[in-house]
Amino acid sequence: MDLVGSPIKSPETLTWPAGLENKMMGPVHTDYNFSIPEGKETRFIWSESWRLAWPVFIGGGVSQSMILISRMMMGRIGESSLAALGMGQMIFFAIVMGLSSVSVGMVALMAREVGAGNPKEASRIFGQGVYFGAILSVALAVLGILFSKKIFLALHTPQDVIDQASKFMQILFLGLPLASLSFFVGAGLRGAGDTRTPMIIQVVNTVFNIVIQWILVFGKFGFPKMGITGAGLAMVLAFAMAMVCFILMFVFRMNIIPINFSGLRMDWEIIKRLIKIGGPTAVEWELIQLGLIAFIGIVNRYGTEPGAAYIIGISFLTFTQLPAMGFNASATTLVGMCLGAKRPDVAEEAVRVNLRAATILMTLIGVALFFFARPLVILLFPDSSELTVELTVFYLQTVAVAQPFMGICFVQAGALRGAGYSVSPMLVQTFGMYFFRIGLAVLLWKALNAPVEWLWATQIPDFIFRSIMMGLSIRRGRWKQIKV
Repeated sequence: MDLVGSPIKSPETLTWPAGLENKMMGPVHTDYNFSIPEGKETRFIWSESWRLAWPVFIGGGVSQSMILISRMMMGRIGESSLAALGMGQMIFFAIVMGLSSVSVGMVALMAREVGAGNPKEASRIFGQGVYFGAILSVALAVLGILFSKKIFLALHTPQDVIDQASKFMQILFLGLPLASLSFFVGAGLRGAGDTRTPMIIQVVNTVFNIVIQWILVFGKFGFPKMGITGAGLAMVLAFAMAMVCFILMFVFRMNIIPINFSGLRMDWEIIKRLIKIGGPTAVEWELIQLGLIAFIGIVNRYGTEPGAAYIIGISFLTFTQLPAMGFNASATTLVGMCLGAKRPDVAEEAVRVNLRAATILMTLIGVALFFFARPLVILLFPDSSELTVELTVFYLQTVAVAQPFMGICFVQAGALRGAGYSVSPMLVQTFGMYFFRIGLAVLLWKALNAPVEWLWATQIPDFIFRSIMMGLSIRRGRWKQIKV
């Protein structure tokens, strides 16, 4: 089976210095050479954008399928279990996202080096990023296990949800280092232009996860019925499975780029460069995730059914965002490579192409979601109460209106990060979340005593604001002169 994925362009054989192979997990012969054909730049960018984006669609889709199926299983057990699982997943993945956002710096630096024809340096950056991520994840896992219950108490979580959610979270935190390593290795491969290998591993991992969850949650094949605890254990086993797959990939030399751990020594010059780019993104993603968690805290004050409706709604939302996520990854990699190749004009074309593709697809998805929201909710969550269904449908219809602006924001932010210009999206996205989303939600709930449906609509002005402001950053063009 070919787990490598196509090289970025025509293959190039590299000969590493003597002794270097012993410090690496990976092949001595590597396939990458980023070359932009003269006179065919736009066609090249369209081709590369789709090549990089579609595996992210598929990989993200199967991963989100796992989350959705988990919630469907919990929905059969009860709405309190569903709310506990949904909140636990959201908080855990908020921490994982913040941790893995440091990998944005790794991706940007690797893409620059690959574009400039320096794969050996890209390999060193890869190893340092994975090593640094592993150390951070262990520290966060310890903190997460100690403070899980206090997090839910701070969010005014209903009492029938707290005990289940905190136990679920503690189990997930045991697997955080494994999850983090998988995210960093997958990000490094994408930075080198290989999005297929992470996709294949995600597919295998998701199938494994779903089967184990079904066995443990419902007590199949002689196992005890474990409910939400079984869901947590299955996810940790799946994190381990993904890491084993990545290790086997390097052992059997099926990777597009080797990984150089430099004798497990920290190279602080590389780490500083990673943090310079990834640090603002880490701050941004953590603040965004904290904002979403705060939003849940407000929704929880309306009761269990609105909380369950929101969890169901964001389960659908993550699927609708997949095209935007794919073109976000494509824009990040291509912008970095084009700037590394000293072709800022082609980097601009990469932004335009990915914006067009994401906007078209997200608009089509928004139209479909608006008209088919109700049958989707009834089909996939048949045990939900009538009120939960009504609230979820209204939430999904507001999401449908915001879809094109989400697509624009995702690509703009990915392009700026790929250039190493990560402070601008951090400021814009954080302001949008806290002023338009959280600020308006607090005003509607506290001052106007508005129904919870009004809170759903706050995401529309949030994403419109973000798309306008990041569009201005891209138009100014400073991102093309950033030195990383």
